[in-house]
Amino acid sequence: MLNKLKHSIVTRVSLFVTGMTVLGVVASSFILTIFSWQELRNITLRDYKIILKSSGSEIGTYLTEARNALESLGSIMAYTRPAPDAWKKEVALTAFSHQNPRFSKVFLVDVETRRVLTTDSGPADPATLASPFQLKPFMEKALSGETTFSKVYHNDYGMPLVTIAFPIKRLGAVDELLCGELNLKLLWEVLEGVRIGETGYVSVLDDKGQYIGHREIVPVLHRLSVDRLEALKEIAFTDTVADWFDLKAKSLCMAFHIPDIDWYILLNQPLDELYGRLRLSLLRITTLILVICLGGILLSRWWSKRLLRPLEDLHHQAKIIGQGNFDRRIEHVSQDEIGELAQEFNDMTASIQTVLAERLKMEKNLAHARNLAVIGKTAGKLNHEVGNLLNNMELFIRLLKEKPMDLMKERHLVRIFEKDLGRARSFVKTCLQLAKRPEIRKVQLPLDTVVEEALTAHRVTAEERGIEITTDWAGDLPKALLDHNMIHQVIQNLVKNSLDALGAVDEQGRIVVSGHAENGTLRLSVADNGPGIPADGMEKIFEPFFTTKGEKGTGFGLAIVNEIMIAHGGRIECVSSPGVGAEFRLYFPID
Repeated sequence: MLNKLKHSIVTRVSLFVTGMTVLGVVASSFILTIFSWQELRNITLRDYKIILKSSGSEIGTYLTEARNALESLGSIMAYTRPAPDAWKKEVALTAFSHQNPRFSKVFLVDVETRRVLTTDSGPADPATLASPFQLKPFMEKALSGETTFSKVYHNDYGMPLVTIAFPIKRLGAVDELLCGELNLKLLWEVLEGVRIGETGYVSVLDDKGQYIGHREIVPVLHRLSVDRLEALKEIAFTDTVADWFDLKAKSLCMAFHIPDIDWYILLNQPLDELYGRLRLSLLRITTLILVICLGGILLSRWWSKRLLRPLEDLHHQAKIIGQGNFDRRIEHVSQDEIGELAQEFNDMTASIQTVLAERLKMEKNLAHARNLAVIGKTAGKLNHEVGNLLNNMELFIRLLKEKPMDLMKERHLVRIFEKDLGRARSFVKTCLQLAKRPEIRKVQLPLDTVVEEALTAHRVTAEERGIEITTDWAGDLPKALLDHNMIHQVIQNLVKNSLDALGAVDEQGRIVVSGHAENGTLRLSVADNGPGIPADGMEKIFEPFFTTKGEKGTGFGLAIVNEIMIAHGGRIECVSSPGVGAEFRLYFPID
């Protein structure tokens, strides 16, 4: 139930935060995308208008430079007094043609005689002409004293041309017209330098909407025209840029008028490339939105789990407590209400652990007291019932000893019977000693002296069995309040257990008895290199009737040692590893 609740809380918080994050990002991104799309379209159109007008300026500059070059030649001829001879004029025209290749032909027309001097055929006599040279309308306009441009016309090869006429005045009257036939093919080089993306281009139209400049020669040679001539006429002699979509060609068209020569600059941009850039920008924006949304989802999930981590720890802690483990605490507690709840849970766990520890200790003491009571009651009965029997048996043995026994076998049986009787009395005495708390008489004694006395009784046995007993005493070992007889009994019991354990060891046995003062206590250690104590017996080693010696042990030795240490205000602990050995550590308080 708690796991489902936790999952529901995490899921709901994560979904709420994620939903709000994604909704906010998507809404703001949608609005941003619309404005970005519109702004990008406006910027694109504005850039195209700038390109269109700059292209018109380049074309106008091209024509202006051609007109200025022709006017410079005409001005030189006009200021020459008297009028130069025909051959001088021809030389001047030829030199000009070589210096200005943009002009395919330059000729001079005498206004009065209509005689034509050209760089192609030299001086022409009107008498040799089929008819006098007829002035064109733009030439008639030039007679007023202004430089004029002709309409666009085409030669025999279909190439577009335009003629510039400059009036040469002498004595205030126009004597001659200097005309230059400008080849518009060179204009294509100007258009070629104008690039609109990868596929866009700029072309030039005359006043009738026919192509006179294009990146491909076919529309110019075939004199193709645009379909939107009305739209072009609307922007004639204005600074307005017209734009429309050519659905047939699938392109965006923009046009700008050049008023000086009545031409139009036309820009074509295929929609695939135009909207391809917009789609690419939209794709980048969409990708950015998705990345932000994904980041928001992951961040909200992480934040939700981090926010609810104390609840997960509470859940986990509750499961651990249900298993009986109270040692774990909730860590990384947040500084909010959940953190306070987690801290209270930690305090509650610690309180439960303390109460259970005290109760466990009390139950152990009660169990120990009950065991001692049972042992005491049993020992009392043994002492009463078995004691009388042992007394009678002892009297019977004494009477037997007083009678003469000649047979060796009879004497041996009496000694065995007497030895078993001693064991029975020792067992009853041990039971009585374990049943009641020992009464100690503590005096200031050096611990090493008491230990050395206790070891004396076992050294002979140890030497016979090849077991080495060594001692290690600190130089500043203080005295302690000890009961000499009881400590003597403790040492003998521990050393005897070590000797019994070393009986099953193949290598040389060693027993080390050491004493050191540490942290206000006096520590006495008895260690051996025997087989050690099994792990499952470590918790019961100091309980009555528990033994690792099988039928050879009574289970009273270490229990009595533990009682003696408690009576001294100290404690005993065992450190053992199977196959390595065992070490018993006795801690005595230093008053």
